[in-house]
Amino acid sequence: MKHIWIIGGSSGIGLELVKIWCKENVKLTISSRNISSNETLVSLRNSHDNIFLLDIDVSKEIQAVPTDIDLLFYNVGVYEPTTMDSSFEDFENMINTNYLGFLRVFKKALKNMNPNSKIVANASLSSYFGLVNSGAYSASKSALVNLCQSFQPELALKGINLQVINHGFVKTRLTDKNEFEMPGLMTPKDTAKRIIKEINKSNKFEIRFPFKVSMFLSFFRFSPYRLSLYLNKKLLKNS
Repeated sequence: MKHIWIIGGSSGIGLELVKIWCKENVKLTISSRNISSNETLVSLRNSHDNIFLLDIDVSKEIQAVPTDIDLLFYNVGVYEPTTMDSSFEDFENMINTNYLGFLRVFKKALKNMNPNSKIVANASLSSYFGLVNSGAYSASKSALVNLCQSFQPELALKGINLQVINHGFVKTRLTDKNEFEMPGLMTPKDTAKRIIKEINKSNKFEIRFPFKVSMFLSFFRFSPYRLSLYLNKKLLKNS
């Protein structure tokens, strides 16, 4: 039986992934902070023999991880809009959770990955460019993607496939903090369906969607800085 371990499965995209996977013939380990107090997940566990809950705080040292993992899905993310005047703690928290949290899990779980297994890191299209008011978040996600780029060849030699998900805006408690219009805004349910469809059909390193948002941010990433920074300034004036 395939064993999936999802870290960050208590709400939003993660919870929607759990709802889909629990209907399949898989063993499912779900982790987050204080997960044993999550009524929705406790109810799912009580009604399914192959669902297990494991409390983990990725901002701290990982003490124990599941064994015989076929798919490790890192879905943890924290977000706060940031400017130069934002607190140092906001920057530190996003790096510690979005980037270093993955590394903590990875270092502990690697020895428990089965042959021909897969690791998926849920990143963001914001990793493409440091847009105004989101520098701390995009920096943490960019660091995550860079790390995965570095690890992918090593993992391939071990028979483990590594993928990153770069998606756009999703309607969650995180994006509810934004005060600007979010183009291509998706629901967590639709996002989860798209993620599972893509990771099931392909082993390509990057999965990105939706198309229009990814093309817009790709334009920023590959444009000369004179142009991209000018456009970024225009976004700041309009925010």
